[in-house]
Amino acid sequence: MGRWFDSEPSPLKLPVLELNKDNKWLHIRLNPYVTVLAAGVIWGFVAFTVAHEDSAYNEFTDWAAWIGDEWTWLYIGSQDIWILVLLYLAFSKPQIT
Repeated sequence: MGRWFDSEPSPLKLPVLELNKDNKWLHIRLNPYVTVLAAGVIWGFVAFTVAHEDSAYNEFTDWAAWIGDEWTWLYIGSQDIWILVLLYLAFSKPQIT
């Protein structure tokens, strides 16, 4: 208990599709609704890009510029947090054995 990979049942009864239950190296658990929705979104992007190459390029370029303009502060802040965590880890245990 307390580890992220514990297989305790969830209080929510979500559908789970399990593949290769007996194989400890390739045991796959997934939610079929999320899987189908994600595959649909990905294939939608692929179909849009293939069908409308020029407008897709322009649209995705605009999206990338918007992300850079609006979310750079989050990237910079996350790097500051990592530096603080690393400094804490470096100086919290002075003796290394």
